[in-house]
Amino acid sequence: PQSAPQAQQPSQAAAPQQVKQPSGEIVITEKKPQAQQPSQTPAQPPQQQMQQTPPQGLSQPQKPAKPDPLDAYDISKQAEEPEPEPTEKGRTVFIVGALITLPITLFLLSVMLIAFGAVFLALAAVSLAIIVAMIALIAAGSILAVVGIIYGFTQLFSSVPVGLYEIGLGVLIIGIVFLVSILLYNIALRFIPWVMKKVVVLFRFVCRQLKRLFYYVRKECYKL
Repeated sequence: PQSAPQAQQPSQAAAPQQVKQPSGEIVITEKKPQAQQPSQTPAQPPQQQMQQTPPQGLSQPQKPAKPDPLDAYDISKQAEEPEPEPTEKGRTVFIVGALITLPITLFLLSVMLIAFGAVFLALAAVSLAIIVAMIALIAAGSILAVVGIIYGFTQLFSSVPVGLYEIGLGVLIIGIVFLVSILLYNIALRFIPWVMKKVVVLFRFVCRQLKRLFYYVRKECYKL
């Protein structure tokens, strides 16, 4: 009757064992249950777990891009839109307006062409003048330098300081002419052609914008 309550104890309790000694005595021993070692990974706080695992099914909606208010005044973007079918009134307004404004349009186009042509020709003339000035400078400087060096050699026999001074002056003239010639060469054959290319790019840009303006005005007239 005493062993019945012991059988109802949980299985975790250690059962006694009988060990027989060599002398004939019987010793009862009990095994102690081993304590479970704590896990090496520390538990994370609940706030950190909530941050690492966001709730499923809740995605932030993407905000639509706001239209730029300046697009309403951008002729380039509006001109690229498909033109509506022209109405009779819109076509009449466009033709009449084009005929009325034709003298002003031709005058403005002529002024623009003359201005760009004058700038282009002026740059070409400046480049040509710099080249001519460079050639003249090289010729005059070479003559002066040679004359000074020859005169300095002739003066060495009578006065050495004067001869050395004239020779040094001739060499100095050669150096100055060389440096100025390099500067004029870069201006005439590198800088001015680069500016002329930029003028051509600007002319093409203006023509492209005028074309877009024409299509924009025609499209607006067709909407009437």
